[in-house]
Amino acid sequence: MIEADSTDTPLAIPDNTPSGASSTVTVSSQYDVVDVNVLVNISHTYTGDLDIFLIGPDGTSVELSSDNGGSGNNFTGTLFDDDAETSVTDGSAPFTGSFRPE
Repeated sequence: MIEADSTDTPLAIPDNTPSGASSTVTVSSQYDVVDVNVLVNISHTYTGDLDIFLIGPDGTSVELSSDNGGSGNNFTGTLFDDDAETSVTDGSAPFTGSFRPE
């Protein structure tokens, strides 16, 4: 198992901008990918505004969560895991624990 952390956080999420904010995680060696789990902590006062994606070096994009949680606050210790019992679409803010991505 390889663990990698972002080195460019915390960072601000700008209001009303389509480009939003982005954080980079670099894995320094090549591995055969068998499973990917993503742990996030995002402080935001309206989680329904957030679209969270994992984008690979080749541009492949995987949607983790988009427009979920309505006016709820935060993703706190949120683990996106395709083996989780609960879909993020069935969860609620602060989305603490494990959730299947969209």
